[in-house]
Amino acid sequence: MHTAFRLLRKIVPLLVLQLLAGLPSATAQTRITLDGKPRVESVSPAERPSARQALAADTARYLRLVRGAYHALSNDSFAVAQARFQQALKVLPHEEANAEIYYELGQLNEREGRQESALADYTRAVEANPRYLKGYLRRGGMCLLLGRTAEAIADYDQSLRLSPGNSDALFFRALAYANAGQTQQAQHDFETLLSRDPLDERTLYSLALLESRSGKAAQALERMNGLVARFPQRSLYLATRADIEEGLGKQDLARLDWQRVVELSPRDIDYLRRAALFASRDGRRDEALRLVDRMVQAGADYDSLDPLRRTIRKTKASAPASVRSAK
Repeated sequence: MHTAFRLLRKIVPLLVLQLLAGLPSATAQTRITLDGKPRVESVSPAERPSARQALAADTARYLRLVRGAYHALSNDSFAVAQARFQQALKVLPHEEANAEIYYELGQLNEREGRQESALADYTRAVEANPRYLKGYLRRGGMCLLLGRTAEAIADYDQSLRLSPGNSDALFFRALAYANAGQTQQAQHDFETLLSRDPLDERTLYSLALLESRSGKAAQALERMNGLVARFPQRSLYLATRADIEEGLGKQDLARLDWQRVVELSPRDIDYLRRAALFASRDGRRDEALRLVDRMVQAGADYDSLDPLRRTIRKTKASAPASVRSAK
């Protein structure tokens, strides 16, 4: 409803200005003379109020439709909301405030998985209002999701021109750079964010992933150690640290982290799968198969796990850890 009031504030001044100006574009009309030639004549004073009244009526209808759309959204009536928004656009198709409507339509299309349609709506939003920051941010996000990294970077560049200190634009541009393989640019943006907030969780995690992927595993591990110390119950951070530790040959540490992940997320099928694969690579074939059984208990389809079982059974079981340590 707050957005509806923002639309109201944008539309009402427009209406007032047009009324004060006497609607010059509506005060003349083309008439056909007896010789068949068109001639522009002034509209009579009696005819002028009807044009004003029509605009006032359209504006009132537009606002009713917008309010109705937001009311439908609040009640999860998404199809009704979409219809109301589209009707409002037909009533006043050229308003700058329509940027908000196109944004909401994009959100509805995203909700239904219509990514290309959502992208088109966000484009219409920034066309309606070229300074509409939310439109650029969200369109950039859709481009990033669809793998259009160059377009995403362009949208985040524009977002930063409109709002130079915008942390979201800087963060997601860094992700876009990383996805495009532009590691230095991504690291620069991440480090800029950390200079503003050294404890920014999402930036620390993303930078650790970037460092791990770009051959700086030791630095990545140091960052993940800091995150795990702050969030010891976060399975995501433990699993990521385990992957980095394994890459550095720190099998004992990775083993402990995967054990902790399974304890914290005993019914998360993806974590159980990753833990099983690690156990298999670690030479603990029986433990890996037990983790596959736990996946079934957590709801995974038994037959769908056959390829995973075959992969695990192909690995060579090693001596128990205690025996390896003794050697």
